[in-house]
Parts: sequence; structure tokens; C-alpha cells
Amino acid sequence: MAAPPLLLLAALLLLLPAAARPAPARVFSVADYGAAGDGSRYDTAAIQAAVDACAAAGGGRVLLPAPGDYLTATVRLRSGVVLDVAPGARLLG
Repeated sequence: MAAPPLLLLAALLLLLPAAARPAPARVFSVADYGAAGDGSRYDTAAIQAAVDACAAAGGGRVLLPAPGDYLTATVRLRSGVVLDVAPGARLLG
């Protein structure tokens, strides 16, 4: 009897060296970079700093945590960076 394809895939993944396995996505909160999230002050610099740090680390998620209203001007997203606006948070442009 042949092993189910999913079982074979799981067995192969276990055999891969750790360096070949995808790393878990890192999370970079804009609050850690100084974002106020009050809707009246610009958080552009904090958002851009989080995006740049995320890209420099090889990618991941940039989180705008809730609650918060994050006022921003132009932000340049980079390859491998996902902008994650949490439920209860808003990105205001």
C-alpha cells in the first residue's frame, strides 16, 4: 500500500536541513519604531523605519496594532514586506 502524498511530503520536509526550511515571518510593530497612532501626528517616519527594518531582515510583516489611527504621507513598501493593519486600526493618508 502506497503512503498518502501528504505523508510523503511531511517526511520530506523533516529531511530538509534547517537552513532550507522557510523561516517564520517576523513581525515589526510600528509602535516599536515610535508611531503614536493618535490620528493627529504623522507616523510616516516610524512606518517607514519598520518597513526598512523588515526588508533588511529578509522580509516579514509590518504591523499597525489596534487601537490606533496611523496618519501617514508617502511610504515606500519593499519586496517581501506585508503591511498588516490589525482589526481596530486605521491607516490614514
